[in-house]
Amino acid sequence: RAPDAKERFSLLPASLMKGMCDVWTMVASLRTADKLLSGIQATDAALFCCEFMQRPDLVSSPIVQAKFVDVIVVFQGRAPQGSEAPGPSNSPSKYFGSQRGFAGAVMDEPRIRRDLAPSLMKLYSDVHAIEGIDVDEDIGFDKFSVRHRANDVLMSLYNHPLPEPRQSILEFSQSEAFDDFLIAAYDTITYNFHDALERVADGRRLEAQLGGAEPDPSHRQFRFYQQQRRTARGFMAHSDSTLLLLTLLSTEAAVLERMTAPGMVRRTAAVLLACVRALCAPEREDLLAVLHPDRWGLQRVDTLARPASLLAAAAAAPGDAGRALVAAVAEDPDFEPGMLALAAARSGGEPLGQLRAALDGTAASSGPAASGTASGAGGVAAVAGAPQAMDDEATAALIAAVDWPALEESRAEAQEADERYAEACSDFVFDQVDGFQAGHYFSKRRAALGGAGGGQMRPLVREMRRMPRDLPEPHPDGAIYVQVDENAANFARAVIAGPLNTPYYGGLFVFDVFFPPSYPNEPPLVQLVTTGQGTARFNPNLYADGKVCLSLLGTWHGQENEKWQPGVSTLAQVLLSVLGQILVSEPYYNEPGRDAQRGTREGDMASRLYNQEIRLAAVRHAMLDHLRRPDPELAPLIRQHFAGARRRILASLKPDVLVEAQNATEAAIVRKLRREFVHLKKTLESLTDDEDGEALGNEEAARNGKPWET
Repeated sequence: RAPDAKERFSLLPASLMKGMCDVWTMVASLRTADKLLSGIQATDAALFCCEFMQRPDLVSSPIVQAKFVDVIVVFQGRAPQGSEAPGPSNSPSKYFGSQRGFAGAVMDEPRIRRDLAPSLMKLYSDVHAIEGIDVDEDIGFDKFSVRHRANDVLMSLYNHPLPEPRQSILEFSQSEAFDDFLIAAYDTITYNFHDALERVADGRRLEAQLGGAEPDPSHRQFRFYQQQRRTARGFMAHSDSTLLLLTLLSTEAAVLERMTAPGMVRRTAAVLLACVRALCAPEREDLLAVLHPDRWGLQRVDTLARPASLLAAAAAAPGDAGRALVAAVAEDPDFEPGMLALAAARSGGEPLGQLRAALDGTAASSGPAASGTASGAGGVAAVAGAPQAMDDEATAALIAAVDWPALEESRAEAQEADERYAEACSDFVFDQVDGFQAGHYFSKRRAALGGAGGGQMRPLVREMRRMPRDLPEPHPDGAIYVQVDENAANFARAVIAGPLNTPYYGGLFVFDVFFPPSYPNEPPLVQLVTTGQGTARFNPNLYADGKVCLSLLGTWHGQENEKWQPGVSTLAQVLLSVLGQILVSEPYYNEPGRDAQRGTREGDMASRLYNQEIRLAAVRHAMLDHLRRPDPELAPLIRQHFAGARRRILASLKPDVLVEAQNATEAAIVRKLRREFVHLKKTLESLTDDEDGEALGNEEAARNGKPWET
């Protein structure tokens, strides 16, 4: 707490802190731990960790902070047998007295009861983007594992017989940082739940190749199969523990209020609906019919009941909060009418009854389609199904009327279009802007800089001056654009236009960039923000939470010559790597181990479905979202890009919307993609490619309450 504490601690190597925590963790894990470490010493160690978890100004590395969590977890887990008896009236804790043990050293210490829960919840989001990380050096660090361990401690704290821990959680729920915790929790569920199911689907495909049997040890993909099973089991455990924590916290009205607040409710609905849909969609039934699902961490009833129960709890929130959740569910583009009835039947109960009834009421008040509404499951299907059927019929008619030949370009027309596009977009290749009005992912790091910039400004400025020469000339078939905050060069924004012959084509993928004070000795932090609010994963290397896995950034494994080289590597190289190595034609095979499936019938179909899902997400989030809700600084670029490339973008979607589906899964994706294509075509046709690029009457944007604005 000394005035120069920060300066003193900066002299301590991070390895010293990590090593000390490793020793405590190792000793506490031994059977003879009570002989080596007394309860008082354990309390001191736990207090040390808790204290420094609250001082990121002194210990800023989330990797070191995660070591503090390890110490807390191993102590908290050492509750001796027979310790359930409550203590005296002034301390009813089950950890009190002679059976106190190491768990009591943590859970019965007043300062820990008061301060630990908020520190853990803040760390939840802090472990996402880490300066100077190298996954090949920081072996064993995984943000989802850290959050899983934190979940266990948080649930123990919430259930503590004394009131302080629960009260500290409720107080924290009223802070802005609680929203960061919620987003991190939703990101944890989204990544782990759906990645686990993808691995289950991989296992099912391999079993199908073998006639419905597991591969034996002599099979060339036996190790892949085993690895996918282990990974699925671990991922599902991460997701389950996070869902359990949120379900526990949602019993508090204050927490439910934050989950259903205007800025959060759509995300809450989308994340939980996606989990329910992934398990209940009829077209996914075969993909999840793996042998011995429990070995994959898939318990269909329990796995489904967790998100379903949390969704039901949010819908049951009193007043406007519950109504907002119901509205968000009804407006979700992937909501299917019979989904909730099927979920209720498969989860072995009726946790969704109130939500289904509310949706029935919403549909009944929405127009003539509600006539003849039935109650119960049939009511949901009948009421919501009629508008859906009309929409599909109207969509089919509109697509049948598309003049596809008119969208095709001759060689001369294509060359002229390329030249017009390059001229219109050349000023956007590198640009300086007066701040980012709609916000920047790393904006909270501005205060830590102590001003507009850091000590690395001179090399950064030199790099920025070279940037226009380092980036390719803009082209409708793939381009890169960079904006830098002229008031704080540490903050930048990059836009990559999806390249030709990929499912990303025509979309604009936005990345927020932060150059840390250690730059260029360490790589920049890069965050994908085109994620549909954390719901769309565009690539095995582009997570729905915005993480970019790339060896240049230290977030993926690689040889030394593939990693960041101070004084040599640049942001332009990072962006070119994303364009050339991540936004590829068959991203399904970017996942390690899947390349062995290339050329097989099952692998080809899996890659095809993966591409179609990405294409759907690209139209929704990398095209329509930008057109409907453009960031102020990007609006001119968005307008010029889509006005200049619209014919080519629409023509590129022809194979996707006219394809004959080969199975139910593909049919479901194509049906959604056709609807989005109709919206996109209408929106693009409202643009003009004149010099000013002014938008004409954008009916699509107006329909969404977001008229086109510069």
